[in-house]
Amino acid sequence: MNDSPPSFRVMVGLGNPGPEYDGTYHNAGALAVDFWAKEAGVTLKKQGRESWAQAKTGPLLLAKPVAFMNVSGPVVHKLLRAIQAAPADLLLVHDDSDLPLGEWRLVFGRGAAGHHGVESVIAALRTKDFWRLRLGIRHGRGKAGEFVLRKMTAANRKKFYLGLKEVTEKVMENTNP
Repeated sequence: MNDSPPSFRVMVGLGNPGPEYDGTYHNAGALAVDFWAKEAGVTLKKQGRESWAQAKTGPLLLAKPVAFMNVSGPVVHKLLRAIQAAPADLLLVHDDSDLPLGEWRLVFGRGAAGHHGVESVIAALRTKDFWRLRLGIRHGRGKAGEFVLRKMTAANRKKFYLGLKEVTEKVMENTNP
């Protein structure tokens, strides 16, 4: 584990593109980036013909791959190359069905734990030495495959965003840009 304080230049939120995936549990990473962009008063815009939407907010770049989550690794790799950032400069934000809804964990250098989007990023970067923000989406006892692509209920959406506010206060404001 990296014992130094978090320091990242780019935050990438994983999700699936398209209106049918908007507001689903699996799109937690993309929802988080949208939330932080709104809080910062910036709009994510597709960059030319590139495969990501991004917005600059202070020293950080917020980005979302415009690619399906499970094949987002090459897009993340291309983005890091384009901005001349190392994998350790990355904060990958994604859903985690092992954590209860509204909870989160900031980790460095860990394996994918079965998350195919994270596996894609690790394979493309050829390292797991980057920051990850695991956003809990677990609610109830069902299997992850049974609920990750469902839309969040209003009550669960509220709980999710309360967790994001906590992340913003405790993690994002204490980074070393």
